[in-house]
Formats: sequence, C-alpha cells, structure tokens
Amino acid sequence: MALFDFFKKKKTQEKEPKRYPITPEMTDGVSFVYSLIKDQFSLIEKSGVKTPPLLYKGDNGDYEINQWLAGYISGFYDAFLQSKNQKYDPNALELIFSVLYGEEVAEEGIKQCIVAMMTLGDKSDNLFKVAFEEFNDGLYAGGNNFFDWKDKKIFAPLGIYNKYAM
Repeated sequence: MALFDFFKKKKTQEKEPKRYPITPEMTDGVSFVYSLIKDQFSLIEKSGVKTPPLLYKGDNGDYEINQWLAGYISGFYDAFLQSKNQKYDPNALELIFSVLYGEEVAEEGIKQCIVAMMTLGDKSDNLFKVAFEEFNDGLYAGGNNFFDWKDKKIFAPLGIYNKYAM
C-alpha cells in the first residue's frame, strides 16, 4: 500500500439484491400469490386508477403503511398457506412485497406487518389493537377472498380491485 492510497476514493460497490431464504415450494407459492395480486393491480391500472401504494408519506412526513392493503396481501398469502398446509414464513411475505413494490418498501412493509400481527395476536386487552383495525379488516378480506375463490364461490379474487378501482 502506497503512502497516499489511504486518501484515494474507494470504489462504491453495488448493493447486492437481498436473498430470501425460502424453500422451493414456498417459492412456487410466492409466484402463485404474486400472480393473483398482480392480476388485480393490472385490472386497477386498466380502469385508469394508479396501483395502490404499500407505503405513503403520512401527515408527519414519515412513511406509513397502507394497513388495509398490507393486511389483505398478508391474509391472502396466509390463506394460500393454509390451503396447502404450509407454515407461515415472513421471508416469503417480504418477497411478495418486494416483487410488487421493491426491496426498500418490502423491508419497511414487513416490519410494520409483523408489529400489526403481534399486536393483534396479543390475548390481553391491548389498546394498541384499535390502531390496527384496518390491517385486521384487510387480513380477513384477503383470507376470505382467497378461500371464496378456491371454493369456487367467486370467479376471481378481486378484493383489491373492488376496494381501489370501484
């Protein structure tokens, strides 16, 4: 190392894409759930409405999660897992968010989803549960929408489309 090599500007390395440690069957599930959600987004865009964001800037300037949408995608994914008798994996849900919205949004989205699910799963009378009512509504809507479609009660799962394009 030469005397002045220390002062040379170091090359910035490109950030490597995040790796999601999931099984091959989980990967197939992620692809399946993604395609069904993406179909709804495509229908929304065809109706002239922008795809709903997972994160948006709140009144205080911080990014906030679209609780209903995050809940819907989480519930839809969970219902798929239940139908296949597979275990829930937050890495797979984060991958779904990542494919739909990008890695940065997915990282923040999964953090907020985990907080919401932990709060809602708390058996005590937790006052914070009120803050996640919209997430809970989306969770039920997504799960019910998947099972209604799977049980052939509806032609296609269109919960996101019905909420944002109608």
